[in-house]
Amino acid sequence: LFLFLAYSIYTIFRAYHLSFTHDESLSFFITLGDLTMVNTANNHLLNTFLMTISSQYLGNSELALRLPNVLALPLFFTGYFFILKPIKKSWVFYFGLILILMNTYMFEFFSLARGYGLSLGFLMLSLHFFLKKPTSFKAYALSLFLSFLFASLALYANLALINYMIGILVLSILKYFLFPFKHQSTFLHHSIIFTILISFTYPIYLGIDRLLFLDSKHQLYYGVSSLHKTIESIFNFSNFIGNEINWFANILTFLIGASLLSAIISIIKKRDFKSRFFLLIALIIILVLGIEAEHILFDSKYPSDRTALMFIPLLSLFLMFYVQHLNTFYNIPKPINIMVLSIIILPLSINFILGINTFYSKTWWYGSSTKNTVLEVGYRVKDLNKKVKLSCSPAFTPSVNYYIKTKDLNIYYIVSDGVNMESDFIYSLDSEPKPYGFKLLFKNTFSTSSAWVNVNLTRVN
Repeated sequence: LFLFLAYSIYTIFRAYHLSFTHDESLSFFITLGDLTMVNTANNHLLNTFLMTISSQYLGNSELALRLPNVLALPLFFTGYFFILKPIKKSWVFYFGLILILMNTYMFEFFSLARGYGLSLGFLMLSLHFFLKKPTSFKAYALSLFLSFLFASLALYANLALINYMIGILVLSILKYFLFPFKHQSTFLHHSIIFTILISFTYPIYLGIDRLLFLDSKHQLYYGVSSLHKTIESIFNFSNFIGNEINWFANILTFLIGASLLSAIISIIKKRDFKSRFFLLIALIIILVLGIEAEHILFDSKYPSDRTALMFIPLLSLFLMFYVQHLNTFYNIPKPINIMVLSIIILPLSINFILGINTFYSKTWWYGSSTKNTVLEVGYRVKDLNKKVKLSCSPAFTPSVNYYIKTKDLNIYYIVSDGVNMESDFIYSLDSEPKPYGFKLLFKNTFSTSSAWVNVNLTRVN
């Protein structure tokens, strides 16, 4: 409870304080009726809908627009807690908790209006009900319904979860017929399960239809060239210790593959087919096969960093369940447990300390100073009789326009991307050439960006 409250306060403050990012701003203008962005991959349907509701009742502040994803954090913690709750060994419980809490990159998305936080929250609730061991047919039917309900919401928050929903559908059918409950053979029971399964094929159909539509619009361009690159991207974005360490990502890929293989062999050897561990491994395998099938059939790219976020909690749970499995069936000596867990937890703890922050998002780090920059320019020109022109690097355009709109600044909207030498102010990346005829207004060190003022604009101090 203490950890949940601490993370909640941290997330709320980030949502209040962080500069609105490039993609968040695009979503904001969709809520205002920008039809050019509706049929793009940036339009996460559930997130856009909830942003619109929040905007109507609470306004257009950063916190108000991010509130739906902030509120998804309790959903995530609730689902994760109930997945861990049946574990009898307290040290395994806390190991599973530490594994997930130490990934600050994943938790960034609960403080951003992008839909990824929503998808993670609903995913964890869905996974809880999917893995839950029901005591009766009635409990099973209810868990099945809730698992698909939350999976559907996760899908509409992030279409990347289409394979997850297909995965739990396939496994739910297999689980029902391969491991039947007592007295489930009646026609009524079969009818109830059949109705639930058929009902939730419709959200899958709608998700696939949306993906095919976006593909026809050439919107599914984001991703990487292999599953190995997927794991590499997750590691590199979650890594705050140093620069990209691709050699370590290669080792990590091998370890994940070897662990899955050894876990499957152990489950077969110990006949542990009714465990939650077996279900989770089967789900991960189906997810991987689904991604490979999409690549072969549709030449789609593999998920990368934020579109592969669901693998972070899934692999964390896999590692925790694997530790539990080994200690249940093989009686691992305590010193070996301590040594292995220390090797895992120590670098995660260092990475957590380096990654926790309230001023930038690792995905959109370059725009961390946009809020301060635009508001500073707005403050300097607020008493002028006419609006001034500000131009900027294309990466900043949506978020600059968000602040011009929501703060009612004395600045014209930016209608074309790129730096314009005839503007009064320029906001650009330091990698771009110094604008001729402009003097430096101030420099943003972390985001490697600068604000410039036209030397001919003598009316601005």
